[in-house]
Amino acid sequence: MMKPKSNVWMYVVVLMCVLVVILILGVWYFQGLSSREEKGTVPLTTEFYKGNFSVSDAPILNRTVELVFTLETVDDAPNTTIKMFLPEGIELVEGNLLWNGDIKKDEKIEHKISIKVVKEGEWRIRAWVENEKFSGFNRAFFCYIDSGINSGNLSKKSTEMPEVKQKVEEK
Repeated sequence: MMKPKSNVWMYVVVLMCVLVVILILGVWYFQGLSSREEKGTVPLTTEFYKGNFSVSDAPILNRTVELVFTLETVDDAPNTTIKMFLPEGIELVEGNLLWNGDIKKDEKIEHKISIKVVKEGEWRIRAWVENEKFSGFNRAFFCYIDSGINSGNLSKKSTEMPEVKQKVEEK
C-alpha cells in the first residue's frame, strides 16, 4: 500500500507567488505616489476648504441683510464653484446663488448676496463648494438663521445646540 505524497511544497510555492505579487504591486504603488503628489491628485489632508458665514445685520423678519460666505483654500483652486441653497423661508433679494472663479492658495474670497427672511423660524442655508483639482473632496458648509419679528440669530449649529449660538439683537 502506497502513502500519498505530501503537497506541502505546492502550498509553499503558491504562498511565495502571492507574496511576490503583493510586493510588486506595493512597489508599483509607492513609486507612483510621488508623481501623483506633484500633480495634486493625492490628498495630503481632507480639509481643503475653510468656509464661514456672516451677516451685515440681525436677520429679523422682512429685513434685507447681506449674507457673506467667505472661502479660503489650502492650495490653488482653479475653476472653483460655490452654489448657495436657500430654504423656503428666505428669499434672494440681490446677487447670484452661483459663483465660479479661481482661488489662489491662502486667498480669501467673499461671495455676497442680499437675503430677506419672509417666514419666522429656523432656516438652514447651505453653501456647496466643488473644484476639479480637489475632485471627490467637495464640501458643504451650513449656517442657521433663527428669525423672529424683533431678533435674529446666525449660528453654525441648529438651536438644538444653543451654547454655540451667537445672538444678534436689534438695536
